[in-house]
Order: sequence, then structure tokens, then C-alpha cells
Amino acid sequence: MDPSPLRYLSDAEVQGLLPEPRTAVSLARRALVARAKGRAQVPPKPAVRLAGDGFANAMPAAVLDEDLLGCKWVTLVPDNPARGLPTAQGVMILSDARTGETRALMGAAALTAQRTAAVSGACLDALGDRSSPVAFLGAGVQARSHLLVLEALGYAETRVYARRPEAREDLSAWAAEAVPTLRLEVTDDPRAAVEGAGTVITGLSIGLRG
Repeated sequence: MDPSPLRYLSDAEVQGLLPEPRTAVSLARRALVARAKGRAQVPPKPAVRLAGDGFANAMPAAVLDEDLLGCKWVTLVPDNPARGLPTAQGVMILSDARTGETRALMGAAALTAQRTAAVSGACLDALGDRSSPVAFLGAGVQARSHLLVLEALGYAETRVYARRPEAREDLSAWAAEAVPTLRLEVTDDPRAAVEGAGTVITGLSIGLRG
């Protein structure tokens, strides 16, 4: 029997296949429930240290009754932005849970951005107060993915703290197009961002100092 063909999906291809934010939140809730009920295997992730402050993680997981088996391999190098590279880079490996065949390799960046925001969204959907603003610390990729989820969940107001003026300008311009119904305040004052917020989500860069 010939093995199943191995598929490769770039980050751009993965981005084009992602579900809409509300569906992603439902999928994240499903995964969290599976974990809580002991159906999902999520062992502690091993790490190896890289030069400087960098490190790499292997993040395996399985839900065998749904034939789900995979692993994310991710590297985090805080000095990469100075090299013109992303701080975090990675790949997803998907396997057949019955035969062990490797089915797909795919870029992990877009998937990680949506998955992280979807997990926040599942928690907010269950426990959040939509009458209070949500504060988000950081203006990178995770800020964008979280704003998409917040708008989809019906949140009305979000405050984002960003250190750099260009980051504040870029995020404000992006949000005006991507999440037009979400009232957004972008500030360089972290205290102003979190005061009176019903929920605070931190999305600051790993390795950030000061």
C-alpha cells in the first residue's frame, strides 16, 4: 500500500484556509473541553536553549478519538528583528493518529496567531464582560488576531498599549479597515490601557526588557 502523499502548505496558504474568527473560537473551546475531560494528550513541552536568549520548543498534542495527532516546532530568537527576521518561527507537523504517517507540513505563523486569539476568545466568550473594555498589551501580530476575535464576539471597546509610535500608527490604520465596528484606543501609557478594563491580555514580545 503506497503511503499517503505528504502535503506542504506555506504560511500564505495556511492564512487563506483559516476559518473565520467565530469558528476558530468554537474550535478552541472544543479543544479546551477535550483537554479538561482527559481526551486530549498535551505533555509538557521540552525546550532547548539557543545562543543568546533564544530557545526552541517541541509542542506535541493528540486527541486520538478524533484522529488528531500533531506537533509544532517553534524557535524564538529575541534578537531576530534586528536581522530583519520574525522573533518566532515554526512549522506544524500533522500525522495520521492510526498509522503514524506524516500527512502534512505547514507554516505555523498564521495558525499560531489565530489559535492564540481563539483560546483567549473561548475564555472571553465564557467568562468575559462585553460591557467593559478589553485591554491588550502589545501591538504585534497577536494584537491583530485578537482584535478580529473581539469584534466577532461582539465586544465594543478595546484599548491597546504600544511602545513605538510607528506600531501605534500601523495598528490604528489596520484596525480602521479590518475591525471597523470595534472602538479602538491605542496608547503609549500602559496604565491608561488597563485602568477600568474588564479583561487584560498580554501580547508583548518574548525577551522584551524594561
